[in-house]
Amino acid sequence: MADPAECTIKVMCRFRPLNSSEVTRGDKYIPKFQGEDTCIIGVS
Repeated sequence: MADPAECTIKVMCRFRPLNSSEVTRGDKYIPKFQGEDTCIIGVS
């Protein structure tokens, strides 16, 4: 495993609430947040 001091990859994601069209269509808000720096996507 790489030394964390050598890692230069940074990931940024932006999440927004569902808009009214998405709510009406029955869309689901998928992201689940676990703490300040962890987000799980696609797991029920």
